[in-house]
Amino acid sequence: MAMESAAHAADDTGVSNDAWMARNGGRFAAIVSGGGHPVLTTVFEHEPFELDLDSLFGFGLGRLVDGIAARVHETSA
Repeated sequence: MAMESAAHAADDTGVSNDAWMARNGGRFAAIVSGGGHPVLTTVFEHEPFELDLDSLFGFGLGRLVDGIAARVHETSA
């Protein structure tokens, strides 16, 4: 669904994901380096990934699987 929304946004605005990042990457870097969002800063310090839907999905799925594995470990001990 997110990929479809991104495609529609690109069609509606004429701005691709890459073009959006080129325009807004500096702002995003300032937000991350400003210290106001320490969890986000930590993610980018330790998890090298690009801000595309596939990477974000993979990151989220990894955290979900980590949480399930921790819960299984807690209940099986």
